[in-house]
Amino acid sequence: MGLCVGHDSLFLKYSNAPCTVLAAKDRLLGHNPLAAIYTVDSYYRSLIH
Repeated sequence: MGLCVGHDSLFLKYSNAPCTVLAAKDRLLGHNPLAAIYTVDSYYRSLIH
């Protein structure tokens, strides 16, 4: 967990073990893949009020 999409793809290609990606880095969230999950309460709270 925590690799960027390109590195995730390379890892999956050359890995001998079965694996999956839980969260990948992206530029939208500043390379913090779980920022959307951490801020979900505050984000939706502001939309409701």
